[in-house]
Amino acid sequence: MGGLGFNIFNPAHIGRAALMVSWPVAMTTWSKMQDVGAGVDAMTSATPLNILKMQGL
Repeated sequence: MGGLGFNIFNPAHIGRAALMVSWPVAMTTWSKMQDVGAGVDAMTSATPLNILKMQGL
């Protein structure tokens, strides 16, 4: 046993395993992306702190 909290099993892995057993199709089915502008509801970028750091502010 080891790690934070001396857990026998990793709680995140146990949670994922429970979700996989409960909803296997939903957890393993991925939809294809549509063309770039349609169907995208989020966009990733640098975090505000990284932007400030790289611009020297």
